[in-house]
Amino acid sequence: MVALLCLAAAATVDRLLPSPPRLAPPRRLFGVPPFAAGAVLGLSALVRFHHAGTTYEPFETPTVLVISGPYRYTRNPMYLGLLLILTSVGLLTGRLPLLLAPAIFFATINATQIPREERLMERQFGASYRKYTRQVRRWL
Repeated sequence: MVALLCLAAAATVDRLLPSPPRLAPPRRLFGVPPFAAGAVLGLSALVRFHHAGTTYEPFETPTVLVISGPYRYTRNPMYLGLLLILTSVGLLTGRLPLLLAPAIFFATINATQIPREERLMERQFGASYRKYTRQVRRWL
């Protein structure tokens, strides 16, 4: 939901500008790799949660600490996947104001949602989670 709200805010800025800056069509293809990477990253994280039998809902309590797959490299592959997809939207459409969406998303999630989830994970998994946070970065 946060990702969609960020995209809507950036689209509003884009519409309000008299002549929004645009990327040339060949450069728009730079949006394909982040879209593909974001989709693969996010989906592989969801699959890991499904196989572990734990929730992927951000406001529910997890039952398993998932540290395999993409979680070996980032503690937040689903959010990172959404960040990459939002970046790709700006690049694929060629509308530079839409690149505000990933910046707003990153700032919002990093300041609000992730700290809340980290506190929950520490309460739920204690020393195991603290060890994991020392080994794997929040983003990359």
